[in-house]
Amino acid sequence: MTRGGPGFDTDTTTTCLYKLAFDNQAVGESAAMAVVNLVLILAVVLVYLRVVRRREDTA
Repeated sequence: MTRGGPGFDTDTTTTCLYKLAFDNQAVGESAAMAVVNLVLILAVVLVYLRVVRRREDTA
């Protein structure tokens, strides 16, 4: 495999967190990044749900 391409170009956020925690032994930093990742995903989901509910109400 390419191990993430040049640098971290093809890494997703979760694989980056995994590598940070287990390859670099930076568990605390990885946990903090995971919380930020969770908040961002939650924000996107809430916006999506709001848009879907508005479309259902008008239909």
